[in-house]
Amino acid sequence: MSSFWRAEDKIPVRQTKVSVPAENGLDYSDGQTIHIHLPPTIDFIQPRECYLRADVLIDDSSAKTRLCLDKMGGNCLIRDIRVYSGGAGGVLLEEIQGYNVMASLKYSYEQNESLRNKRELTEGGQNYSSKCRGSKSGTKAEINNVPDSLYADTYADDTTTQTTEHAPKKVKMLIPLQTGIFQNDKVFPTMLTQGLRIEILLEDAPRVVRQLDAVSLTRYLGNNVMFHSVDGIDDNIAGVGRWTGTNNITKLFVRRGNGQHTASNFPFTVGEYFDIVDSRKIIHGSGADLTNAMATYTATDDALQVASVKHYAPSDSATEGGEFGLTEITLQGGGATKTATNSENITGVGGHWILVSRGVSSQGSSWKPTYTLSDVSLVVQQLEMPQGYIQRLVSMMKEGGVLNYGFLSYTNYRWSQLSSDTVANIRVPLQESKCKSVLAIPTDSTSYSNTQLVCGYTMAVPDGSTADYPAFDSGDFTDNTNSQQGSDKSVFSCRSGLVGIWDHLSQYQWYYDGRLNPSRKVDTSQVAQGKSISQQWNIESEKALAMGGIRPLSFRDCHTNAFIGRAVALQDGVYDARNKDFVLQVEYNYRTSAGVSKPPVKNKLWQIFSCHLRTIMVKGDQISVQV
Repeated sequence: MSSFWRAEDKIPVRQTKVSVPAENGLDYSDGQTIHIHLPPTIDFIQPRECYLRADVLIDDSSAKTRLCLDKMGGNCLIRDIRVYSGGAGGVLLEEIQGYNVMASLKYSYEQNESLRNKRELTEGGQNYSSKCRGSKSGTKAEINNVPDSLYADTYADDTTTQTTEHAPKKVKMLIPLQTGIFQNDKVFPTMLTQGLRIEILLEDAPRVVRQLDAVSLTRYLGNNVMFHSVDGIDDNIAGVGRWTGTNNITKLFVRRGNGQHTASNFPFTVGEYFDIVDSRKIIHGSGADLTNAMATYTATDDALQVASVKHYAPSDSATEGGEFGLTEITLQGGGATKTATNSENITGVGGHWILVSRGVSSQGSSWKPTYTLSDVSLVVQQLEMPQGYIQRLVSMMKEGGVLNYGFLSYTNYRWSQLSSDTVANIRVPLQESKCKSVLAIPTDSTSYSNTQLVCGYTMAVPDGSTADYPAFDSGDFTDNTNSQQGSDKSVFSCRSGLVGIWDHLSQYQWYYDGRLNPSRKVDTSQVAQGKSISQQWNIESEKALAMGGIRPLSFRDCHTNAFIGRAVALQDGVYDARNKDFVLQVEYNYRTSAGVSKPPVKNKLWQIFSCHLRTIMVKGDQISVQV
């Protein structure tokens, strides 16, 4: 008879929330370690419903620009995590190095609109907002939500003059820990492990702090603020409203497009330096065009700087504010003059001249963002079992019983690869007896400045005449060549080190069990170029994610978060990887239809995660882990 019809013992369980504060202080900054100790008096917990609670504050006062966390939210702050048993022994139960890289992969492929909204609400993640939608059919920018920003206050939604700098806001986060133990749906017997000790190493701030896409030169240019005129009159946009080489200006107006229909949507802040750039020369130009893309000008305070912001209500085409309403920027110091070195005047016709921030780059090479975590604690879902159940469990353990607790975990094997290695055999020394799948993530290991990490590019100090613009045509980017077409062109990644890069990978193959798996090489040329998808790669990736405990709900980030996966078992099966020659063979020999070779350009650190089952075995006072 089926067990469905058989009566089983049921016990009443009460669940309560318990907040366990961090041991060694309440405030933490990047690079520090958080210690949390769950006492054995908490007998049982429901690990999947536990989460890390903290208040996060980003200090952006020196840069005078709005900053936020990476789009994945609070999990990006954790570089490494370790979970130990309590007591004097302190057995290491689980360790994940490169935790935020693994979490980034999960958040990229296990996502849908509901999950993105929830992560934005509870974890401080970034999600696209229709309030800041672009009007040029460009890509939806995710780090672009100004009016509903969690990390900084916005201007009042009225027509008053705004003269105060924005203030960063403290963000309350509830971060679910993406570890094997804390993502398990089985009750964890804390009383038998003498409690738990958790160590969390925080990531460096430049690797997780981001500038808004709407003010960046190398992100989604189609979403940037567009220049309108110097007088705010629609009828003069192609005439006297132009910024010529002879007229001095103390203010300028920006177009209504790209969501600039209210002051609360304006992404620049009072005190922020900015430039005006011809987007046509960036999108369609090369060489000298890129150098001359920026408008050159002189001013009493050198570069352009926002002194105040004011939004004008709609009126008519012959009145300041125009027919649909415009936002006015008053310049610090005033008296700015555009010189005659450019081939044309700055005009609002077509919306080609855009505003880009120099708030971060103006701080110089020594600048470093900071963040602070305060009021850190672990919110635990405690289960209160009947006293009889606990006594029987303790009695069985004293009589020689063994408790086995299994969960899916991840072990990171790292491998360095130079950009000159067009063919590489990457040996992975797997030592797991119950392996489920392998997820190999090639992260960018190039040494970048803090400015490049935060913004995705470098610019010179604000002297009003020169700028170190990125070489769009040289392959100096971390995502892929021309991954975004049209109004975006090449989009520089601001997530270096957190996500995988394709870097013109053409094909790969695994070797283990004495044979090649799969039997034919898997082509990745299409997905690597950002033009399409590669069918066999998608099939292999979906299986590997599912067996690795990641629900493959979406492949929308497949072009910007690269990985190579292999499911070594299916369904409930496992694979004994001990003493096996496990090799990943990758080739970078992609050629375009015109026969042009596309070699790799980045040094890479392969972070290869072995997704496996591990078992905690408790016998008497002895705790051991079977991997």
